[in-house]
Order: sequence, then structure tokens, then C-alpha cells
Amino acid sequence: MPRIGTHEVPTRTLLLVGVDEAAIVLALLAASAERLPGTLGVSFYDSLFWTKIGVVAVVCWLSLYYNDLYDFRVVRRRANLLAHATQALGAACLGLAVI
Repeated sequence: MPRIGTHEVPTRTLLLVGVDEAAIVLALLAASAERLPGTLGVSFYDSLFWTKIGVVAVVCWLSLYYNDLYDFRVVRRRANLLAHATQALGAACLGLAVI
């Protein structure tokens, strides 16, 4: 099991975090390409574009983490998963609105 600081983190959890972050970034890139066709190539060289993507990805990840979506015991039941995912979505939207 890999260690982060003094904590042992299951490999399965690290894989899930990586897949989540990749999915968030790819979704943001797809949304940007759809919303602003023809400008995505220019955006790749814009540091503000990547800063915004990074902020959204971190806020979403923190929201997922603090709503226990990476704790497999909590989200074992589908009803719990749906409730925690809805709370995480709301928290992420609220956090991004504040930022």
C-alpha cells in the first residue's frame, strides 16, 4: 500500500482519485471546446485557462473527498452513493460560486 505522509492509502483509492481528476479535466476540456469552437487550440497556451481548469478540478476533488465518496464502506449502498454524490455536487457548485 502506498504511503502519503504517515498514512497508508489503498491503491484502489489512488486509482479512483486519478480517474476522477482525469474525467473532470476531460469534461472541462470538452465543454470548453463545445462552448467556444475553434478557440481550444489557443486556450492550450493560455495559463489562465489552465488555472481555471485546475481550480475547478481541485474544488471538485475536495468536495468528493469531504463527502466521503472515496470511502468504499460509506458508498457501498447505492442510496448512500446517490446522497453523497448529490451533496458533493451541491458543495462543489457552492464553492465554485463563492470563488
